[in-house]
Amino acid sequence: MFKIRKEQMQAFSSSQIDHADHKLIKYGRQRFPGEFQDTDDPTMLEFVKEVRAKAGRYGIEKENDVATFLDFTVMYGPGFPQDEWAAGVLNCDALYGPDKMSVLRHRVTETGVEL
Repeated sequence: MFKIRKEQMQAFSSSQIDHADHKLIKYGRQRFPGEFQDTDDPTMLEFVKEVRAKAGRYGIEKENDVATFLDFTVMYGPGFPQDEWAAGVLNCDALYGPDKMSVLRHRVTETGVEL
């Protein structure tokens, strides 16, 4: 029987997150070229890791949702989770991460912003 040790799973998971972080860096640079044109790679990686960690605290883990969380962070500032339009949704224990992001996407698109 083939067995995967805990250490192997952790290494695989770490590799996957590292890969996802680099894809998110690319996404952020393409989505907001003016915002990140002078940002070096180490600073960008730190930003992406902070966004991922903050999103995770709200149960947001799917890559497309983390990307939208990055969008909102750039568009509305790093404190957007405390803003009135977002706080109630993000802090709602009855909603799962994807549902929270769906509600927030809807609220933003209602203002005429295309995501």
